[in-house]
Amino acid sequence: MFEKVTAKDEILLIARVLMMMLFVLFGWQRFSRFDATVISFAGLGLPLPMLTACCAVGAEFGFGVAIAVGFRRAPLRFCWRSTLS
Repeated sequence: MFEKVTAKDEILLIARVLMMMLFVLFGWQRFSRFDATVISFAGLGLPLPMLTACCAVGAEFGFGVAIAVGFRRAPLRFCWRSTLS
């Protein structure tokens, strides 16, 4: 029923958790200092800095949560196994 857990599986789990933490922490940092984020994006010359900052915060939180819950894990696992065989 369950597959044997290997060292590779443990490393992938640790990598997933670390990536999730990075996305959520940096997303929270951008969200908590949203005005500074908008000013920074405007200073970089990005178009529509308010909208760009909203997209950045949403993407970082969204990707962090998606990684945490394992979104698209099965299709990626299939692709990974098909390239190895």
